[in-house]
Amino acid sequence: MFYRYEIKKINNEEVLFLFLTMSYEFSKELDEVNDEASLNKRCKNFIEDNKIKFKGTKVNLVIDDIIVKTLDIRNIDNEIEHLETKETNLNNDTLVSIILDNKVSVEITLREYLLGVLASNSLEHLEEETLKALCILFRTFAYIHLSKNKSIPATNNFILYRPITYYKLLWITQYNDIYNKYLNVIEKTDKEFISYQGNYILPFTHICNNGYTDINENYPYLTKVNSLWDMASPYYLTVTDFDYKTLEKSLNIKSKNFKNISIVDTTSTNRIKNFKIGDKIFNAEDLCKKLNLNSSDITLIINRDYIRFITKGKGNCLGLSQFGANELSLNGCSYIQILKYYFPTCEVRKYK
Repeated sequence: MFYRYEIKKINNEEVLFLFLTMSYEFSKELDEVNDEASLNKRCKNFIEDNKIKFKGTKVNLVIDDIIVKTLDIRNIDNEIEHLETKETNLNNDTLVSIILDNKVSVEITLREYLLGVLASNSLEHLEEETLKALCILFRTFAYIHLSKNKSIPATNNFILYRPITYYKLLWITQYNDIYNKYLNVIEKTDKEFISYQGNYILPFTHICNNGYTDINENYPYLTKVNSLWDMASPYYLTVTDFDYKTLEKSLNIKSKNFKNISIVDTTSTNRIKNFKIGDKIFNAEDLCKKLNLNSSDITLIINRDYIRFITKGKGNCLGLSQFGANELSLNGCSYIQILKYYFPTCEVRKYK
C-alpha cells in the first residue's frame, strides 16, 4: 500500500518513487506478491487513481528510505490484460481498491482486505464458524464494489478497514495466532458470498441486541428473528447519565424542554424510532450518535439534575448478532446454519 510518491529526474529520465509504510507490513507483502505483473498492476492503479503525471517507465519501491524493488512498467499493458483475466475468478488474490481516510487510493488483495476488516469489526475470542459467517458477509461487501468497479472507502456505514498490522501492539504476544486464525477462515470460505434473490446483500451486523433482530423496510432480507442469547451478553445493558447542561449542548435544545419528553413511535422489536423533546422531533438513531448511546432500545428516567438513559443491545440490531451467532457456534451450528438463521430468506453461494 503506497502512501505517497515523488518524481525525480535521474540521468534525464523521470523515475517514480513509491513509498510504503511498515505499518502496512509491506516487506511481507512484497515477498508474497512476487510476480512482476501483480506489482505492476498496483503501480498502474495507484498512478491512475491519484492522477499522477508520470511519463517514465522506471518505478522504485521504497521502505524506510531504502529502495527495496525496482520495476520497469514499459510492458505494463500486456501484463495487466493477463491479470484482469485471472481476476474474474474473484478469489482471495483478487485486487481491490481502498480509499483511505486521507483520500489516497491503494490496491490490496481481497485476502488483505478481509484480514483487516475481520480484525477491525469482530469481537474477540469468536469461534471459527462465527468468523466464517462474518467473513462471508465482508467478502460480499467487497464483491458489491468489485461488480461496480468502485473503490471501497476504508471508513463507511458498514465496515471499518484498518490493516491487521495496526493491531500488532494491541495483541503483541497473540498477533501471530490471531493472524493465522483469520487467514484460516478466509481460505476456508474462498469465493463464498451471500445473496437475496440473486443480488448481493449488505453486511448488516451488530454486537448484540435486546433479544430480537430488527427489521428495515428498505431491505427485505432483514427480518425479525429471536436472539435471546444476547440477553446474557456483557454488552446487553448499559446505563448512562447526562446532566442537563451536557444535553443542552449536545442536542442544541434548552434545558427546560427536557422535562417534556415523549416517544413518538417504536419498532416491532421495542426500539424507538422518534423522540419528541419540547417541540422538536429527534430521530432515535441520530440521537444515539450524538450521545454515543449503544442502541435505540432506550428507557429514560428523568431526575432533577440529570436524565438516565438505559439501553439494551449494542449496534443497530440489524442482521447478524455477533454474540448470538457465537452462541449458535458453541452449540454446534455451522457458519451456513448461522447465516441462514439470521438471514432466513438469503442463500450462501460460491462464485464459480
